[in-house]
This record gives sequence, C-alpha cells and structure tokens, in this order.
Amino acid sequence: MSIVDNKNVEDRYVIQILRAIAICLVVFHHSVNALNLPEYMNVSVQIINKIHVNIFFVISGFLFEKKKILYIQNSAKKFVQKKFIQLIIPYFVFSELFSIFIYVGYKIPRIASLMSNFGTKKKFIETIIDVMLFRNMYFESLWFVYTLFIIFILNYILSKSKLDYVNGITLICISIITVIIKANVGDGLWYILNKTITYFVWFYLGRFLQKNGRRDWFVFFQNKTVKAMSLIILVTCIIRYSVVDLKKYMNFWERAYYIQIENYLIALSSIVLIYSISLYLNKKCQNIYKLGDYSYNIYLLHNPWIVSTVSLVLKKVCNYWIVDLITVFVLSILIPCIVSSFMKKYFNTMYCVIFGKGVGLRELKWKRLKKGGLL
Repeated sequence: MSIVDNKNVEDRYVIQILRAIAICLVVFHHSVNALNLPEYMNVSVQIINKIHVNIFFVISGFLFEKKKILYIQNSAKKFVQKKFIQLIIPYFVFSELFSIFIYVGYKIPRIASLMSNFGTKKKFIETIIDVMLFRNMYFESLWFVYTLFIIFILNYILSKSKLDYVNGITLICISIITVIIKANVGDGLWYILNKTITYFVWFYLGRFLQKNGRRDWFVFFQNKTVKAMSLIILVTCIIRYSVVDLKKYMNFWERAYYIQIENYLIALSSIVLIYSISLYLNKKCQNIYKLGDYSYNIYLLHNPWIVSTVSLVLKKVCNYWIVDLITVFVLSILIPCIVSSFMKKYFNTMYCVIFGKGVGLRELKWKRLKKGGLL
C-alpha cells in the first residue's frame, strides 16, 4: 500500500471515530432531555448542544471539498439526486412514520391522551405537508438532514460559480455575517433557515481545512500549546455559562453578540480537543471507527423512537437517574445498530432506501424485474 493510500485509510478511520464521538454526544443530549435529571445536567447538555452537530457539518464540508472536482464533472441533476436519496428520503420516511404514528394514536381512545404529549391533532394531509415544509413538527431532531441537504446544494451552486473563494478571509467574513444575523434575527427565522445560517459556516470550515493545507492545519491542532489553550477556553466558557448571569453585566444587544462569539469559542476549542481524542483512539482503540460507520443509522433511529420509549418505561420502574441515563444511552446506540444490521442482511433493498444508501428508483425497478425473473 502506498503512502497516499495509507493516509487515506488513516483519514477514514479518524473521520469515522469523529463521527462515533459526535453521535454519542447527540444520543447523550437526547437521553438527558427525555429524563427528569438534576438541574446541573441541563448545563452539560446545553454545552454539548453547541458541539456535536458542528462536528458532522465540518466533516461533511471536508468530504465535499475533497470530492468537489468529481461533483462538478458530474451533472447537477446527478448530484441533487444523490443527496436527495441520502438525506431527504430518510428524513421524509422517519418523520412521516412518526407523524402517522401520532395520527393513528389519536384515533385510538385508550392512547389518545398520551399523543397530546407530542403535539396537537392534525388532519392526515397536514402531517405530510408539515413534514415537507418542516413546520409544526411532532419532533425536530431530524432537522440536521434537511439542513445538510440545503447546505450541500448551496455549496454545489457556489462551486460552479466564480464566487467560490475557500480561504481564510472568506471564512472570517462568513463567520462575522453569521454572528450579526444570529444576534439580530436568528430565532425569529423559519426553523430550517435559522439552522442553515447557523451551520453553513461549519460546513465551510470543513472545506477550508481540506483545501488549505489540511495536513498543516491538523498538525497545528496537535500542537501542545494549541490544545492547552483550547482546553482553557472551553473550561472558561463552561464556567461562565454555569455561574455568570450576563444580564447583570450586559444589555440585550451586548449579550446577543457575546453569546454568539462564545458559541464559536466553545465549538472551535471542542473540535480541536475532540480531534486530538480521535487521533489517540485511532492508535489505541481503532475498532471504535465501526460505531462511526453506524452513526447515520443511529441518528435516524434513536430519537424519538428508542429514547422516548425506553425513558417512558424507566420512569415507571426505576428511580435512579444515573441508571436511567446509562440505560437509555446504551440502548439508544445498540438497538439502531442491531435493527439496521438485521435489515441490511435480510431486507437490503428496504434498508438502502430508508437509510439513504444510494438505491434510486431505477435500481429498485431493476431489482424487482430481476427478482421476478424478467431479467
């Protein structure tokens, strides 16, 4: 194996380990939200919420830039179709399944009262339209794939134009614009538009790292001084977030800008540290990358199906919040891995469709014809 091949294999392992860490943080976040836990746990979740998804967007941007030439060589139709299959079909399947579950639940008197915990009763057509437009959702955790699809399309359009400047100055400008928009009108925007503006910069950071001497940047991330400074920044921000009330020291607009800058510092410092952890795990416990291979499946399945169900049962049978948290967390990772592996083995076509593994309508039609002996 050549040096280049070795580097590509190592990159893949590190990226999958990063995904494994990120999905564990996502599952932990949703597990805590589903349980009645001590107040200080909420602070940890709020910090984690500023980190986990950012990692996925950086990885996506990194891989987009790595494959950009191939994407440009292919047609726009092919690119959009591929991302639609990977992202929007799984989003629609899992979102619509849950909406239909709520719709049917309201029709059954015995459990209708439980359905009110998820949202108000809707007409069937409303459940479909709301999922398509991402509005009045019964659960919002799949916003990531909807947003990522839009960001992919935007970056593809940029990459085909003369305005695609992937450099430090552009990255800084996008960051400043994002801070200004978020500080002034962020939460007042359509949910997905708000998320797109928030995470576009992290996707772009991934592109920047890939294009502008990624080896140099990743060596820089491993500098002991850089890691020490990242740890100091992260700990300082966490302490401020936990014990200092900004309302006592800043007016509304000052707080709005400060919080956005602080969010950047938390995410950036965390990414540096988590990347270091990924490199260490790649040397000491490389098999953890296998969890990264299942990260998308875990993301699609774990919430609300498993997290909500397991937490509901545990609230009735167990009074120890640590046991509840560990149980919900572990099962929310294990069950999606087992279910998706089973489906992949015995219902591969269905698995490929609902988990976005690249089976389009033509492939499905061909498989049906072949199975029926017509090919």
